[in-house]
Amino acid sequence: AFTRASTALLSDGVTVVDVDQPRFEAGRFGQAIMVEAAAGDRAAESLTIPGSIFDWTEGTFEVGTFVPAWLGTAARNSTILGHGMDATTNLLGLYHLNLNAPLNSWAMRVHGPSGPEVRFVPNTLTAGWHDFALRWLNGGLDLLIDGIVAESFAAATLPVASPAAVQIGSWWDGGSKLNSLIDQVRISSRARSDAEIAAAAGQALRVDPHTTALFGFDGHLGSPYVYQPFPFDIALPADRDDQISKVTLTIDNVDRAIVRAVRELASAPTVTLEIVLASSPDVVEAGPFEFTLQDAGYDALTVSGTLGYEDILNEPFPAGAFVPAAFPGMF
Repeated sequence: AFTRASTALLSDGVTVVDVDQPRFEAGRFGQAIMVEAAAGDRAAESLTIPGSIFDWTEGTFEVGTFVPAWLGTAARNSTILGHGMDATTNLLGLYHLNLNAPLNSWAMRVHGPSGPEVRFVPNTLTAGWHDFALRWLNGGLDLLIDGIVAESFAAATLPVASPAAVQIGSWWDGGSKLNSLIDQVRISSRARSDAEIAAAAGQALRVDPHTTALFGFDGHLGSPYVYQPFPFDIALPADRDDQISKVTLTIDNVDRAIVRAVRELASAPTVTLEIVLASSPDVVEAGPFEFTLQDAGYDALTVSGTLGYEDILNEPFPAGAFVPAAFPGMF
C-alpha cells in the first residue's frame, strides 16, 4: 500500500523536497519542475531529497529530464544527481560534461582511494525528454540511458552513507545546475533488471513493493508516495455466470490517514490487481486485472473495499425502442 506523506515532511522530520523559488512548466506527465541557476533578479533553484531513502547495498535511481538543444554548446556542466558529503566523501554524480574533455559527454562519477573514478558516454541525444537510471549491486554500478546500458563500473567505490539532503539537478555543493526540467524521480531498494528499466523508459513511473520513494513534481511540492507495507487480505471472485466478478480487499486499519484518504476520494479510483507467488514476487501469475473501487467501509480494526467491473448484467435491455423505422416487420 502507498500512502501520501505529509505535505513537506516525513515522519522523522526530514525535509523531503526543499526548493527555492519553485517553478513548474509543462512536462511529459502533467507538470515538471525547473532547477536552474540564478539569472537577473531570479534566485537559483535548489531541489533536494532526503539521503535516508538510499540503500547503498542495492538499489536503482531513475529520473526523467528534459535535454535542451543548447546542452552540447554551453561551456558548463549540468548535473542530474549530486550525491556527496564533500568533493571526495560518499560521492556519486551523474552530469553532462562540457567544461573539459571529453566535451559533450554524460559522466558517471565516484571517488575512489586514488581519486575520481569516471565513466563517460558521448552525448548523442536529441533535444527532448530522456530517462536516466543508475543501478548498483555488489559493488557494480551501471548507467542506463533511455533503457539501454550505456556504461558500467565492474567495481565502483560506492557511497556507504548519504548526506541529510541529496541534490537533484545540482552538484553536491549546489553548483553546476541542470538548467532544465525534471519530471519524475524514483528510488528503489532493488537493482532493477535491464528489462524493467527499459519498460519504464518513456512511461510514467509506477510504485511497487521495491519502490522506496516516487517524486512526481506535478505542479506541487508534495512529498513522495512512500511504500508502507500493510497486512491485507483479498477475497477473489466466485466463478459464476450469473454475476459480475467482484473482489473484496481488506487492510488493517493501522493509520487514520487510510480512512481519511478514502473519504477524500472525489471519484472511484481504478485498482490494478496482479497475482504473484511469495516465492517469486516478480513473476505475475495472473493479471493485471483492472477493477474500480465501488464502495468502502471500515471499523476499528480493518478498512475494506469492494472492487468490481461495470455491472452490465443490471443494465436495461433492450436499449432500443421497437419503432417502424427500426423494426418494419412488426408493423
